[in-house]
Amino acid sequence: MTEVTAATVGLTPFLVPLASATLLVTAGTWVLVRRDRRLRAHTLRGGPPGGED
Repeated sequence: MTEVTAATVGLTPFLVPLASATLLVTAGTWVLVRRDRRLRAHTLRGGPPGGED
């Protein structure tokens, strides 16, 4: 178990930025998917995506 702990501590400087980057990419993808769904729904209904003009 000590070897596993030592290996984890050794990889921590790489794992923290990797985890942060993964969270950022996931959040960005989620926002883009929601925007795409909203635009498709407006297109299917025939309304403008920005609201009434």
